[in-house]
Amino acid sequence: MAENVGKLLTRAQILERVWNDVSGVPTRVVDVHVAALRKKLAEVDGQLAISSVRGIGYRLDER
Repeated sequence: MAENVGKLLTRAQILERVWNDVSGVPTRVVDVHVAALRKKLAEVDGQLAISSVRGIGYRLDER
């Protein structure tokens, strides 16, 4: 996501880039990790936030 600030990434794209295989990993795994990343970003840096695009994926935005 950090390499694609402002660009929408689908859950499948995130799975492919992080786990290199989308076949055996449920997409809910992405949601759980994004929730953890949101929490850490809020604690560390107030200038970046992860936005949800319902039913599609996520986007890292600058505030």
